[in-house]
Amino acid sequence: MADDGNAIGYYRRWCEVLRPMWHGRPARSPGLVLARRRSRCGRGSSDADGKPIRLNGRIDRLDQGPDGTHAVLDYKTQSATRLKRKTSEVEEDCQLPFYGLLRADAVGGSWVALEGAREGAAGPQREVDLPDFDAAVAWLERQIRDDVMRLREGARLPAFGDASACTYCTARGLCRKGFWESTAVPVLTS
Repeated sequence: MADDGNAIGYYRRWCEVLRPMWHGRPARSPGLVLARRRSRCGRGSSDADGKPIRLNGRIDRLDQGPDGTHAVLDYKTQSATRLKRKTSEVEEDCQLPFYGLLRADAVGGSWVALEGAREGAAGPQREVDLPDFDAAVAWLERQIRDDVMRLREGARLPAFGDASACTYCTARGLCRKGFWESTAVPVLTS
């Protein structure tokens, strides 16, 4: 907040979301309790040739059930309505399935919306489950293995992700996906 005054507004709205969420999610997920916040995780894997792949990340929130399994949550600065649209585009924003990769014992995942719910609301008004969480995690694991294999073989990979993200992406100067899309010669069909 010291670097950017705009962060003060986000901080205030996050406080509205986080206070009720710290006390559990009884309406959505009975038995799940907060295990950790901003949890650093890592997981080793290997590609098809047996060469190691190491995944590292920080999960926004990890809840634990009575049986020891976990659910992962990804806090988003978007409305629940917009997050519901993400459920059909999980390949475009794969952060939540990535959290599932980091925690092999994760049995579910949800996004938590900062925007678009009444003040102080938690649970159903802010939380959007990722349906077919296990399928999304399995897809991402296959995709990462395929991409790593291709990279190790010297392939160039296409720019990945939603073009709207190009406006704020920190790799914009390197990737230039938005530039390529805006200046591409259209394909003419007759």
